[in-house]
Amino acid sequence: MRSLPWACAALLLASCNSASDPERRPIPSPGWGAGNGQIARDVPDEGAPIGARSFVVGADGRVHILDQVSARVVRFEGSSAKGAVKLPARPFEDLALLEGGGYALLDPFASRAVVFVDAQGSEQSKIELSPLGVEPGRVTALDADESGVWVEVDGSYRVRIGDATGAVAPPQAEPGTARAGQWLYEATRSPGGPVTVARRPAAGGPKANLASVALSSAPIDFRLLASQQAPELYLAVRFGVSTDVGGAESITLVVLHAETGAELRRRELGGSSSVEESFRWVRLSPSGSLRWLTVDAKGVQVREVAP
Repeated sequence: MRSLPWACAALLLASCNSASDPERRPIPSPGWGAGNGQIARDVPDEGAPIGARSFVVGADGRVHILDQVSARVVRFEGSSAKGAVKLPARPFEDLALLEGGGYALLDPFASRAVVFVDAQGSEQSKIELSPLGVEPGRVTALDADESGVWVEVDGSYRVRIGDATGAVAPPQAEPGTARAGQWLYEATRSPGGPVTVARRPAAGGPKANLASVALSSAPIDFRLLASQQAPELYLAVRFGVSTDVGGAESITLVVLHAETGAELRRRELGGSSSVEESFRWVRLSPSGSLRWLTVDAKGVQVREVAP
């Protein structure tokens, strides 16, 4: 067998490493605008600027970014745009990917419902939230999995509102915002204090504190995510940094052992340097990598790391 020349072997190895290492893969970086592969933004005279509101990652690795201003979902494979799905013109805040390529979309203000569209963006059904005992303005996240469609309320508990086809199901509430196996996890913080991470059995039982995470300053926001691949929890924390020319953010990722609560490591991640606010800014991808959305003067980035 002939050996590859050294330069060719090095290129092949680099290509393999780039494909397998989340931190070396190309990422979606759409610029601002209404064209192909861009994300529109609205900068009103009063009120907060609006840009990319949320994103979700499919099992195939494609990233779907919710472009609220242009009423569409823009899809990316790596750094390449792969078309867009036009949506009903409503102020959708969050999205979840459904089997078959459709979406569940959170509209807490206009229809006060979760709206279901097919892969072409045509509305198929909707589930109104108020009749189910869920105040739409208090919803902080939308998710879908094999058990159905869930809304997160006040960042503290979840309610299953329907099945993955858009059919209404009897509401089912469970405490916490993250689930892994037979455990439910939650993260809370009192003003001026640390973030307390707790868990309880999904089958029912008392809550037990798992970890107390000290922070360097008061956060803008924090999200607790539970890995399905490893016994780890990921606490993603956003901090604001004031400057003379505006605002910039920093993000700290705290990795905890899901069984003992021990802090395993911390990572400092890049944050946004522009003021367009996102509703859903961090997720775990189906492959287990951490994805987070940032914005700057040029546009949007959906970054990726191996936690």
